[in-house]
Amino acid sequence: MYSQIIGDWEEVYNRDNDSPPPFGTSTNGYSFFTDKTVDLKAGIYKQIKGTENKMRFLGTKTRFRIEGDSLSIFNLSDSSWWSRKILSITKDYFVLRLDKGKKQKFTRVDYTVDTLHSFDKIILSSSGCYGTCPILDVIIYSNGNVVFLGERYTTETGFFTATISREQFENLQNNFRKANLKNIETNFSVAWSDDERISTTFVSGDKIYKSIKDYGEAGPDELVWAYVPLRNLYQTLELHRLSKEEFPFYLDLHYFRFENGNQICDLSQSESFLLWDYLRQGKRTTMPVKNRLELNFNRNYTWSPLPGEFEGDLYNEKQENKVIKIETDGQFYKFNLSGQQPITIDIGFNFFDNNFNQEDFREKTQYD
Repeated sequence: MYSQIIGDWEEVYNRDNDSPPPFGTSTNGYSFFTDKTVDLKAGIYKQIKGTENKMRFLGTKTRFRIEGDSLSIFNLSDSSWWSRKILSITKDYFVLRLDKGKKQKFTRVDYTVDTLHSFDKIILSSSGCYGTCPILDVIIYSNGNVVFLGERYTTETGFFTATISREQFENLQNNFRKANLKNIETNFSVAWSDDERISTTFVSGDKIYKSIKDYGEAGPDELVWAYVPLRNLYQTLELHRLSKEEFPFYLDLHYFRFENGNQICDLSQSESFLLWDYLRQGKRTTMPVKNRLELNFNRNYTWSPLPGEFEGDLYNEKQENKVIKIETDGQFYKFNLSGQQPITIDIGFNFFDNNFNQEDFREKTQYD
């Protein structure tokens, strides 16, 4: 039976499930390997002692064994074995018996990712919700660099850098490639309110390959599964906190938008974090800036931090109010500041022309 279960499996339906994931509504999935390890797509978590809403991410991989006609999976959160009887198994599907006579059916999935598009950066952002959904932004580079911002309901808050191996990047990238990114829709949404929005941006060179917005984890299972190890990656890394001198002086993180008269080109949260990172690494210059567009921003109003809640003050109102106007041609960003000389940042290429055009604008009176 070991040889029959090796491979990737996806739940056929999302009901009669006695072990739902801690976030979202995606179906369950497993990947069983020949070394008797299994990848639980929804992740494994344990509540942090002394907290009401913070979870320690324990990874997605654990051990499994088959004894007689039963499948057992080792629960990392309490060092116990979770066991279910295998009612039937073929090369195409297997069925587990749950409590009270319920059944859970899985079908085999074959993924071919070797020929799919590769990326230089992947950015994931989560907005928060009316509840305790983690609010964060993370960029992973193919060279192993990581930039992370934890805002609320994360085990670390603030701006950090870290590194991962090439193999880790490949694994995280392949998780998303299994979602058929070339043909996938760019906007998903559930029918209810007060949920979180996850935005993901994929970058090749200096060009956005695709950005996907997913409200309430309504996207395909493979996409939702790919969020899990990336959004929790920071918990597995040695983080190095950025000092105030190491990130843009003028503001921290906001939703950016390009404006041209009465027209607006909105950036998603992940696209905004990408531009923030370009500006963080940009060079000051005295080059003149063609006043072609204005860059504006607004705060993440999904939640509001309490006074003094964060060391370093992630949202510095006094600093923000110094920004009178940001003029840009897409490459050079001139910050007109109250009480001091303007400061111009050169990010080295035209971010706007590479990624947006007139079709991406809306009237100020129109909303998505």
